[in-house]
Amino acid sequence: MWSDILDALSDVFKIPDYLLRMVKSYLSDRELLYDSTDGTHSKRITGGAAQGSILGPDLWNISYDGILKMEVPRNTFLVGYADDIAVVVVARDIEEAQNGLNQVMRRAGGWLEDHGLSLAREKTELLLLTKQRIPAAIPFQVEDEEMEVKAVVKYLGVRLDTKLTFWAQIQHAAEAASKVTTALSRLMANVGGPTAKKRRLLMSVTDSIILYGCEIWADALQKEKYRKVVASVQRRGALRIASAYRTVSEPAVLVIAGVMPIDLRATERKTAYSTKEEVGAKEAKARARIQAMQRWQERWREEHRGRWTARLIPNLERWMARKHGEVNYYLTQFLTGHGYFCSYLHKMGKVDDSTCIYEEFTVDDAYHTFFECTRFDAERRVLEGQIGHLDPDTIVEAMIRSQDVWNKVEVFVRAVLLLKKPELDRHIEG
Repeated sequence: MWSDILDALSDVFKIPDYLLRMVKSYLSDRELLYDSTDGTHSKRITGGAAQGSILGPDLWNISYDGILKMEVPRNTFLVGYADDIAVVVVARDIEEAQNGLNQVMRRAGGWLEDHGLSLAREKTELLLLTKQRIPAAIPFQVEDEEMEVKAVVKYLGVRLDTKLTFWAQIQHAAEAASKVTTALSRLMANVGGPTAKKRRLLMSVTDSIILYGCEIWADALQKEKYRKVVASVQRRGALRIASAYRTVSEPAVLVIAGVMPIDLRATERKTAYSTKEEVGAKEAKARARIQAMQRWQERWREEHRGRWTARLIPNLERWMARKHGEVNYYLTQFLTGHGYFCSYLHKMGKVDDSTCIYEEFTVDDAYHTFFECTRFDAERRVLEGQIGHLDPDTIVEAMIRSQDVWNKVEVFVRAVLLLKKPELDRHIEG
């Protein structure tokens, strides 16, 4: 009721009289008009906080403040967010937990009744948090009703389970993000479609879904089973960002797409959140990003997959910090070695052997195609005349330093692959 809000403002918050008069005026003579099948009707409003109004959240907090300050039994406390109230009871056994729950529910029920509110029984859920090996489905008495403890409870969008493994949360997030990834992938054909930058922006939606609430459950991703569930969704998104073949490994495609591994992202956000009070939010984010990049670099250095990509892109910080350069279907083949190369196609069972169709007894891979094959000497000489000697250990570094070099390498790669594909197709068919 609005009278409770005004009493709280006056007696508890002790706001100045002129502000109290303004709020009282704001809450006076309010009428709700609504339409029905038999015309327009009106109803006098004497309580509630109008949704969407500027004062609404403050008025609700003022009216609800009393229950959060209510005296509760020892080892029991209340947590409030919006109109959700969580009762936390710390106990050594079930009997002690039941007694604590009974006491706090009686007091909370009385407070709600005194203020014209009621407990929504259909939305009330119980969760037992314990490391002990005991049955989780235990009945508890809540006032005059018996309620069974649930295995998983959703609170503020995060799924909490009895052992706080957060497995249910990770599964749900991965499933929801997977559906979004599938829908967005339809907009991202390998050839044509949005640029990598736009693809990355679209796919950031899935990261937001996966990482919701990760400040409290990031450590769960240290378990490989859990990490793989969300990493597989992230990999699918990275494949679309980079316009890559589905056979590209997770570590390589994440690097090319410029997407940090999801477990490192989660840890980064947790670290920033836990240290922001100490050093400030901006500094906490900066430090957490540095730590995450260092861990990613160490992981990339020790990784055994995607070694051609690692040769071209050894320094992740410089690659991620570049101000220009978009990958595409052709550049990604150059950066991964997955594409119009006989060594790759032989692994996929598309050709009989891995040798170059132009040079007998020579393995045809990305290095041979772009740096050695005589078939593309003319294109290579043009590029070397523009940017200097081609070296796989330095070419990406040169591309990062100069937009012009990036563009010229991209033109060269595209030209080589567009020349090679029809000739390779004819060779396979012949």
